[in-house]
Amino acid sequence: MSGGGGYPQNKLLQGFTLSEILITLGIIGIVAAMTFPVLMSGYQKAVLKPQIKKFYSELSNAYNAVNYDNGVPFQCYQVKPGNSSTVISGIRKDECKVFWNNVLDKLKILYTCEGADCFPEYKTDAQVVAEGGGKGNHGCPDVYGLFFNARTRMYTLANGSVLYNISSIEFAFDVNGVKGPNKWGYDLFYARNLFYNEQILVTDAVCAGLWEKGGMRLKDYLLDRKVVDKKADIWW
Repeated sequence: MSGGGGYPQNKLLQGFTLSEILITLGIIGIVAAMTFPVLMSGYQKAVLKPQIKKFYSELSNAYNAVNYDNGVPFQCYQVKPGNSSTVISGIRKDECKVFWNNVLDKLKILYTCEGADCFPEYKTDAQVVAEGGGKGNHGCPDVYGLFFNARTRMYTLANGSVLYNISSIEFAFDVNGVKGPNKWGYDLFYARNLFYNEQILVTDAVCAGLWEKGGMRLKDYLLDRKVVDKKADIWW
């Protein structure tokens, strides 16, 4: 018996078989598994980028304020090669302690913590690279080990961000504190004080930081890049 159009009615009513449905669902699942991490990565970066820029602005303003009050920049930086300054190239750490004490006063620290129990579980350099992330300068020592150990000092700011091991020209910061994702290149960054044109700049110069898969360097966020610039120079 035929229906309209000449097709058998039982063929029209048959629909998909169970195997066809399972195959279709399997394909959908595979596509979702491939695209979901990418979508989540993009979403996390979009949410965190304004926080990164806000934190960077607040820290830079604190730097400028304490150096202005001092009359000259405190000696707590590395000089950028080719710097148009009377300051000779090199690393200056003589005044880091007083510099950071003044910066912390400007930033309004809520509380401090010392020890390995203070910070969440962050990935080491080796873990980041092994899982598809990147390291800006493989000639640098263990970036993770610079900041996270039994002597780690964590400073929690009023805005919820945290600074780690502020005692020299290098430090790390997490823009939303112990809240997730707690990933290099997302909310956690390496930073170094760089002297250029009579200013101390917050950069990731020299070591260029770490970034987990899908993440970016601090410089990339500030320049509104969509993906990490792996060929970027280690100097700003």
